Amino acid sequence: MGITLKTYRAWYGADKTIEDLKRITEAEWTHIMKKGYWDVAGCDYIENQSVAEIIADWVVNSGPGVLRKVQSIVGTEVDGKVGPKTIICINNYKQVDYFVYPHHEHNVMGKERVHLYKKM
Repeated sequence: MGITLKTYRAWYGADKTIEDLKRITEAEWTHIMKKGYWDVAGCDYIENQSVAEIIADWVVNSGPGVLRKVQSIVGTEVDGKVGPKTIICINNYKQVDYFVYPHHEHNVMGKERVHLYKKM
């Protein structure tokens, strides 16, 4: 389901084993995804569902530090914390469609995601 043992232990205790992780419940997985990634990225407040899902996915795959890149793209203060100013900038970003359409020539978010993934 995409959760590492390190992440599982951070949420449910250092004594958790790989066997515990193999038996992760849907409720545990959902809790980690919602509280650890979706909420950290402020996705409940992003008006465009596709943009919210793209940003949440990027945070899941690259870690919450990638929120600095999102802030840079949308032109707000780069501090890695998603607050009201960041949400306003995401929702008002003039090129919001470029977040969504992966092959659009001006898809800044998509290009940055690919660049980061290639560095892995």
